[in-house]
Amino acid sequence: MSNPSYCDVARLVTHDRIYDDMIYSLHALNRSFLRTHPSTHIQVPTMKASSVLRLLLPILFLDCWLTNLVAFEPTAASKTNIVYFLIDDLGFADCGFNGGTDIRTPNIDKLAKEGAVLKSFYVQPVCSPTRAALMTGRYATHTGVYNVVRPGAPWGLPLAERILPQALKEAGYSTAICGKWHLGEFESAYQPTKRGFDRQYGHMFGALDYFTHVRDGKQDWMQCS
Repeated sequence: MSNPSYCDVARLVTHDRIYDDMIYSLHALNRSFLRTHPSTHIQVPTMKASSVLRLLLPILFLDCWLTNLVAFEPTAASKTNIVYFLIDDLGFADCGFNGGTDIRTPNIDKLAKEGAVLKSFYVQPVCSPTRAALMTGRYATHTGVYNVVRPGAPWGLPLAERILPQALKEAGYSTAICGKWHLGEFESAYQPTKRGFDRQYGHMFGALDYFTHVRDGKQDWMQCS
């Protein structure tokens, strides 16, 4: 694993900085992937592409980062690129495709219209149990992840669980995670790149500082492959 680092983008104390940090992360992930898969094209929004996301993301990022689980298949035309968004603290009607009107979300609405809207996935009250449920397809009663995994806590999503990126790799995909993991890091076996992800760009926990990426006195920003 490489040493933790954080984005050296312009230090603008505005809402734009939060949006730009995420887009910077996606561009970095895109560049890293294209170095090993030059024939694959991944469309990432530009820094000035979406004024709507500039309004939406500061709200969504108040507590936790937007987590993207991204899976790419670079060669077989029969397989479709897959992008999962897991957004902490997003209300059901915060997006337009669910009837929301307070915040305009045309890009997310377009993804919903052209993709699949999952209406029967019931999230858990806090971050880690919801992520464990998405990764495994199982409720907390089966995974044992009932609470938030704290920094340094000697536990995480059980290693016996077969999780989504492992299944995608078995199907021939390359995988990456951008954003928050929050399912354990105290031993390397619990970390994303040991559990089916080819690449990780982001942080292990929530509640870190947006500008320094520090949590509990330690920098929480990973770039691993």
